[in-house]
Amino acid sequence: MNRVLTAAAALAGLATFSACGLIQPETRQGAGGLAFQSNCAGCHGSDGRGGGTLFEPAPSITGLTQAEGGAFPAQYVVDVLEGHRRSDDFSAAMPDFGGQGMGSGRFVSVAGVDRPVPARTAGLLAYLESIQD
Repeated sequence: MNRVLTAAAALAGLATFSACGLIQPETRQGAGGLAFQSNCAGCHGSDGRGGGTLFEPAPSITGLTQAEGGAFPAQYVVDVLEGHRRSDDFSAAMPDFGGQGMGSGRFVSVAGVDRPVPARTAGLLAYLESIQD
């Protein structure tokens, strides 16, 4: 009986700490969320809705799926993250994360095709898909 009460108290405490934000971001958001907070939030805002504190605030990135008619544009996002879409649009101002030690390769389904992408890119891709409106 004491073990059950102890386990229940531990779970209640864990839920309380999680709700209060006392658990580290990587626990709540995964590696992709931590990478987002470290590399993207300064410009795109901590929630991805724009309004970051560095330089000119970047646009919201929570409406990518909506802009594509309900399908998350994974190929586009990977291309932007890896620096393949440098042009006169907003992505020209964004750093190229492709050569920054993004981790070993991992296969991710991008546009219906399994494609090797660095582990950190895969994490960011999953996190960005999770914050879409």
